[in-house]
Order: sequence, then structure tokens, then C-alpha cells
Amino acid sequence: MKSFLIVLLFASVLILIANQVGAQDYEPRVVASAFLNALKEGDGETVSDLCSTEYMETVRNLLDELKSSIHRDELNTMSRLGNAGYAASAGEILEWDEEEYLKRTIALEMIQARYRIFEMEIQSDEISDRKITLNVLFISEAGLEIPEDIILLRENGRWKVFYFFGLNSFP
Repeated sequence: MKSFLIVLLFASVLILIANQVGAQDYEPRVVASAFLNALKEGDGETVSDLCSTEYMETVRNLLDELKSSIHRDELNTMSRLGNAGYAASAGEILEWDEEEYLKRTIALEMIQARYRIFEMEIQSDEISDRKITLNVLFISEAGLEIPEDIILLRENGRWKVFYFFGLNSFP
């Protein structure tokens, strides 16, 4: 009986710890910080995982525009993409879905460099239903301070990024 109680107590503690770790992983401030770190490191997998469905619709629209551009003017479009650092043929790009496009874009050195120079200080937050707006200050290595909002949406019990500083301008 004593062994059973010890095992039960141990299992209960493990469950509590697991729930706390899981809860912390999805707090809006933690998500925003993890998102910035993933951008700095070119970790498209993490960025993709932390993006909301609504943001992925924006990526889908950007990809549709890119594919149309390839159809209209393949030579110039592919030259522009090559200069940006993409290493794919027109045929490959035409097969991409929005997740692949996002991952390939985040992996570009020019995107990583855009974010690498910044640290982020969260000043305040505004919560409304399934949306939170984090009022942040991006501070560059040179001391430049840029106030910006980060918007996260609650999706299937997790906070996901809907808007993040500079992320709507893909090459």
C-alpha cells in the first residue's frame, strides 16, 4: 500500500509539472520571444508552427502572387528570387504550398539578418477574447528603438502569431 501511494504521488507530481511546462510554452509572451528567436536563427519549422491559420492565408496570397509573377515573367522573377537567396527552380516554386514558401523564406540570410539585430522588450498587452496585442519595443544593436505591436490569436488552445514586425514583406 505504501508503494502504491508513493507511485501515485510521484505520478501526480509529474502530471502537474508537465501541465505547467505545457502552459508556459504557449503563453503569449513566450510565443512572441520564441518566434523572434526562430526568425533570427532561420528556423522556418518553428515559425510555421507558431503562425496562425489567418497569417498562413496571408502567406498563401503572397505565394499566389509569386506564382503569377513566374507565369508572367519567369526570367526576371527567378533572377529576383535568386538575388534574394532562394535556391529553387521555377518548377519547384510552382509546386510549393504556403508552409514550404514560409520555411524557405525564413531560411534566407536576408530575413535572418533583418531580425538578428533586434532585441525585444514587451511593454504591455491588451487582451480581448481570443486575441492579444503585445505592445513591444524592438531595440537594435545601435540603440534604435522601434515601437510595434505583435498580434497573437488563440487557436486550438494555443497562442499563434497573426502579425509580427516586418513579416509581411517577403522578397
